[in-house]
Amino acid sequence: MRILCLAFLMSTLWTPLARAAIETFRLESGDVVSGDVLERNADRILLQHPIFGRLELPVAELAPPELKPSEPPSRVDRGMFGSGWLIGWKRRFGLGFSGAEGNSTDANVDANLRFDFENEEKRWRFDLAYTFSSSDGGTDKSQGHLQLDRDWLLPGSRWFQFVKGRYEYDRFKDWNQRVSVVGGIGYDLHEGEVWLLRGRLGGGGSYEFDGEEDLRPEGLVGIDSNWTISKRQKIEFVGELFPDLIDFGELRSRETLDWNIKIADGSGLGLSFGVQHEYQSHSDDDPNDLTYRGLVTYDF
Repeated sequence: MRILCLAFLMSTLWTPLARAAIETFRLESGDVVSGDVLERNADRILLQHPIFGRLELPVAELAPPELKPSEPPSRVDRGMFGSGWLIGWKRRFGLGFSGAEGNSTDANVDANLRFDFENEEKRWRFDLAYTFSSSDGGTDKSQGHLQLDRDWLLPGSRWFQFVKGRYEYDRFKDWNQRVSVVGGIGYDLHEGEVWLLRGRLGGGGSYEFDGEEDLRPEGLVGIDSNWTISKRQKIEFVGELFPDLIDFGELRSRETLDWNIKIADGSGLGLSFGVQHEYQSHSDDDPNDLTYRGLVTYDF
């Protein structure tokens, strides 16, 4: 009696497990075949069909799996403009333009080019930007910068080393052109899928020329923060304080906030809205400088 009960229990448990092996396959001809998978290898799949018995399906005749509507085809990275150069880098170009004609003629142009790369050993960031505005034939603003950042990472550690180099041009500043280089150590205060907070501490110097030439040793206290709101939206913040290491009390700072929006998955088009504030205590001009921009961006 016990043997019969045990046999009945095993058959009851075995039936759903055997049925769980049923799979459905779609052939390139459009036919659909379902059955229990008896054997599978790189060349064939052997099925037990409930009506036709054993069937052998060549793997070469199977149709590729269909993509779900929520999973658009991913873009294949072939480098910048398909040249194979800078594969693995994030590459973005942004352009904003506005103008008006009537009682006055105004024109404003903002352009930005940015490259980013990161792996387990290093991070690179290249940023090039230019802003121009005119009114009634006269130039009101002509400024730009070129910046290159390099981080040396330590696998398994939150610590890293960094160097930042930046060239700035501003036609309406008393210094016109400035070059600065700083380096030091950094630490990832928080690094998650949604929010990143990174601190930097170091020093270097800046040199202002094409006006009153001035060389200043400077320190650096910096914060980088990224907030990934969703797959299509990200907010980036960079705050940097440069205290003068000789004239204590003198300093300059720069804070940048960018809101990046991807228009659609699988498309390189997007929007970027940003604001930047700069302060320089030893400037003969207004020590505060606030700029804002709106760009149409393209990841290429």
